[in-house]
Amino acid sequence: MDKVDANSRSLLNHPLHEMFHNEIVSSELSAGDRRATEFDLIERYSVSPLTVRRVFDTLVSEGLICRQAWGGTFVAHTSLEHGWSRIAGFTADAQRRGFRRSTKVLFSGLAPAAKCVAGKLNVDAGEQLARSDRLCLANGESMSLEQSSLIREHVPDILELKEVP
Repeated sequence: MDKVDANSRSLLNHPLHEMFHNEIVSSELSAGDRRATEFDLIERYSVSPLTVRRVFDTLVSEGLICRQAWGGTFVAHTSLEHGWSRIAGFTADAQRRGFRRSTKVLFSGLAPAAKCVAGKLNVDAGEQLARSDRLCLANGESMSLEQSSLIREHVPDILELKEVP
């Protein structure tokens, strides 16, 4: 690829972003590998400096690259600590980053509704709810613990679920 379409509107779909993203998540590039300079990319792919900076900013926000003052741009250590400030949308976020997502059920059973949970579900405190505690993993690394309390009659088979691939 010698020239990149500068008219690509979405940075997530921009050929430069796709190329770097794919190189990183496919392990063509390893953590700590130095990326070409912005100037080199501008020259090589005939894109504007703003486009290169915006693509790099997007990759930084995804946790795939990091910048070091006066040191350059490097492939980040994608052991998942970068950019995981929000847990909501775990599945989509893990897939977007190219990680294998899995969930392991730690507890599945009946549990009395705590007062705060009962109020939100509009049931009596102490009512038996189906509770599930799940460990969310990305590439086998623990990311979050989710606890769900569900009204059993709405999801009768939920207690049978042991693992989500």
